[in-house]
Amino acid sequence: MVPMILFTITKVWTKWKMTKTFQLDDEFMIFGTLVGIAQTIVLWIEVDSGLGRPRDEVTDTQFKTFQMASTPGFDI
Repeated sequence: MVPMILFTITKVWTKWKMTKTFQLDDEFMIFGTLVGIAQTIVLWIEVDSGLGRPRDEVTDTQFKTFQMASTPGFDI
C-alpha cells in the first residue's frame, strides 16, 4: 500500500513539475490508487469481522458487519 501511494505521488508530482499539466494517465493513476486504498479498507473490515474464520466462531454482529462490508449497497 505504502509503495503504491508513494509511487503515485512521485509520478504525478514529477510530471506536474515538468509539464504543469495533468493528463488522462495521471487521472487514471490517481483513480486506481484511490480504488486500491478503498479495497484495502474493505478487506481490513472483513478480516476484522471474521473473514477466514469458521462461521461458528463469528458473532452475529461480526457476520453482519462482514456482509455489509463485502456487499456493495447491502444495508440491514
